[in-house]
Amino acid sequence: MLDTVRFPNRDLAAIGRGYGLDGVTVRSSADLAVVRQWVDGPRERPLVVDAKVVSEHGSWWLEEAFRGH
Repeated sequence: MLDTVRFPNRDLAAIGRGYGLDGVTVRSSADLAVVRQWVDGPRERPLVVDAKVVSEHGSWWLEEAFRGH
């Protein structure tokens, strides 16, 4: 069985903005409107997307990688 890895909550979008980038935190599909606006341009600097993702189970690729182990 795979153990859950938990990272401390950090505002990665704010860190990106601190370095002069654009940054947005995404917690729901409604938050993606800001990403769409950035994609549509004009884009003057890179965008940091801090996607807060929650799942009922582990990552699909980890499950696949450790299948049979």
